[in-house]
Amino acid sequence: MGLRRHLPISWLEELHQPYLEVRGGARLQPESFENALAWACQATHGTTSLLIGDVTLGYTVFDYLLDSPRKATIPDHLWNFVIPRVTALEAYNLGLTAHRDSRFTHAEEALRRAVSEDIPGADFALAVTLGDAGQQRAAVGALRVILARRGDADSTTPSEVFAVRHQIAYFIGESGDQAEAASEFAILARDTEAILGPRNVDTLSARRQHAHFTGEAGEHADAVRLLQPLLADHIRLLGRDHPHTLATRRSIAWFTGLGGDVQAATTQLGELLRDASWALGKDEPHVLAIRGALAHFTGRAGRPEEAAQVLDSLRRDRERLLGPLHPHTLVTRQQLALFTAQAGLWGDAVGQLEQVVSDMHQVLDAAHTHRRSAEKALERLKNGGPVWPQGGGWA
Repeated sequence: MGLRRHLPISWLEELHQPYLEVRGGARLQPESFENALAWACQATHGTTSLLIGDVTLGYTVFDYLLDSPRKATIPDHLWNFVIPRVTALEAYNLGLTAHRDSRFTHAEEALRRAVSEDIPGADFALAVTLGDAGQQRAAVGALRVILARRGDADSTTPSEVFAVRHQIAYFIGESGDQAEAASEFAILARDTEAILGPRNVDTLSARRQHAHFTGEAGEHADAVRLLQPLLADHIRLLGRDHPHTLATRRSIAWFTGLGGDVQAATTQLGELLRDASWALGKDEPHVLAIRGALAHFTGRAGRPEEAAQVLDSLRRDRERLLGPLHPHTLVTRQQLALFTAQAGLWGDAVGQLEQVVSDMHQVLDAAHTHRRSAEKALERLKNGGPVWPQGGGWA
């Protein structure tokens, strides 16, 4: 969770209970808490114990248990118990972890605690959390305040200012004004290159977002034209397996497909899925995004049943990892409904899409790109119109 101190024994005694219950609880006839704690603190086979500490100091976990690449999702009962009981600085660290794991409700609660006590950087982290959770307008408003404050501070570095400008432009695009976002990122890329240099990660990121929103604004060929030299720079500077390199490859495939070459997009995405799964792991966000893009063009190539099957599997994975109301989960559910309609199950698709729109109203701004596209898609289906809009867009 990002908590870096020993925990009191009373916390361990209370917080272990929900774990025990889901595994059988009293039916397991478990040993006493005291005996279980003694077992966890006992070194075996020449190694250290699982837990380190004592009743007075408190307990922490041996480091190697935190190094596992496939740790389980942190359950809600831990967040709910711990966040109100930690210091403001600890709440900031917890908020960063929760945001990284897309647990936005917990991240917002923790970061608001940190902001209330003026922990440096907490206001920026909170604004980004709000935007990533679907509240783009609130995020942009908060970020503009932060930008003005950082711009007036002598101690602020250029990278700190560029980071705020980056997020403002990104959330402008996500709220529906892709052309303005593309323009803002073009200016940002120019400024970061002039001050930080062409190899700097901020420059590369601004260039990628410039290309992305250029494509999202409908200029698919221009997006690919911008992305091709960026991909070469990513490979040269970051390597073929870096997440930014893989994300750029996905963007090239995506806008290639939206530009009309669905077969090329499908081929590129299939190769990318293999490479990214090997480099990052099957549950990594980039890999999940590639699966969604590949399913999309599989359906657009005339195989909607296959696309719906893949998207239903992706929906289950995203619900497991992110929850049913995460923006990425909602988009997957929206795509699933559209390919269900294309496969001929019109009534099922309308019901699915109605639920998606209802859920989007809970968490996404009214102007959010995905919410507006889902509302338009539902209107088309209810009126017997085409599954896909005119002009080649996906929703």
